[in-house]
Amino acid sequence: MQVDIQHVVCSHLSELVHSAMLQRSQSDTIASGSPNQLPQLTNRNRRASVCGEPIGDNPPLMLDQLYRELQATADEKARSCYSSHKRELFFFDNLNGDQDELLIRSLKREYIRSGEVIFREGDYGDKVYLLEKGRVEISKINYQGEEEVVQILDGHGCFGELAVLYNKPRAATVKTMGDCTVWTIERRVFSSVVVALNARRMSNLESFLRTVPLLKHLEDDEISRIADALFSIDYSPGQTVIQEGDEADGMYFIEKGEVSVTTTMEEDEGLEKTVQLKTLGPGDHFGEAALLWKQPRMATVTAISDLTVAKLPSDSFERLMGPCQDVMEKDIEFFKLEKDRLLKQAKSS
Repeated sequence: MQVDIQHVVCSHLSELVHSAMLQRSQSDTIASGSPNQLPQLTNRNRRASVCGEPIGDNPPLMLDQLYRELQATADEKARSCYSSHKRELFFFDNLNGDQDELLIRSLKREYIRSGEVIFREGDYGDKVYLLEKGRVEISKINYQGEEEVVQILDGHGCFGELAVLYNKPRAATVKTMGDCTVWTIERRVFSSVVVALNARRMSNLESFLRTVPLLKHLEDDEISRIADALFSIDYSPGQTVIQEGDEADGMYFIEKGEVSVTTTMEEDEGLEKTVQLKTLGPGDHFGEAALLWKQPRMATVTAISDLTVAKLPSDSFERLMGPCQDVMEKDIEFFKLEKDRLLKQAKSS
């Protein structure tokens, strides 16, 4: 899931990223390195892209303009630091080579003495920080109005990105516990790359959705609204995407790979038998029946190969998929008839 970029300004955030942010951040940082027994902030394990930069006096720059302004080659130490942190910021996962290179070239090294406050809770977020050397403590004001240390980063870690990403005040205070070396990314650079990434994500998702037969009759604005609500998830071969009998929380569009759709039937002596119903591939969809009829999942769906699906959460399904309801109901009726036929066939064999 992975465009000449003009001035693109994003107005919506990926729903999954909202969830991931709430899970992992009360301290405007991502945990890594040595935690020293303090509470850990959780990382994310899926791809998504967001943008929180509003139109204002200093909008994000186009990428070609940034390339002209930044140094021609990157410092090798900056490159090494960036590479060691790349998997720790969810945002970095979706960058292409050119965007990686832009961020690497933009990195600036700073030396901060022991005991200095890098930023305070409530400050304006002007930089993202990659810790190369030293220790920092992250603290928040608790409900009693006291400053409480929530995490320590030791020799490695990323922090400060959320205030920059969402254009919000700093959510925590970060202070050095010894002399530290950090690499920083300026707000305008970070925001410009996020904007470009979100535009690329939206363009790719919209192109994909136009190949989905279920959606072929929708207008461009309807496709765009669905694309904005989707988030992509990767599965390995053999992983279960949905389980028969579970409560439904979304429908899925297959971007890449294949899935097996199965159900179980009881045989004599209480034994269960798995019955293959169908195989689905790119452009196919599943999971809508349980949402439409508000019932448990009708079948189990399992990845056959490396799989990427675009998930539409249940609340977005109700809001956006109304124009497709008649088509979906016909598809579901056909699926139920086919399921009954295959179960009867399995029983008689």
